[in-house]
Amino acid sequence: MEEIPKTKQGETNRECWLIAIKDKAFDLIRHQPVLGTTAEQFLRISEHGTVSSNVFLRTIHNFALDKT
Repeated sequence: MEEIPKTKQGETNRECWLIAIKDKAFDLIRHQPVLGTTAEQFLRISEHGTVSSNVFLRTIHNFALDKT
């Protein structure tokens, strides 16, 4: 999650990501590599998160898949 803001152009976009990754819904996977997460963990985040956190979760997942 910490790598994504580094790739963003513009201060506003970067700040938006820095705020988004602090969402409590991500606490379940915050200290794990994305490849170490399970589908169950992603489902729990989507159940407990907001619409916004779910959008960011999909983006984080796609970012990780692009890097593998």
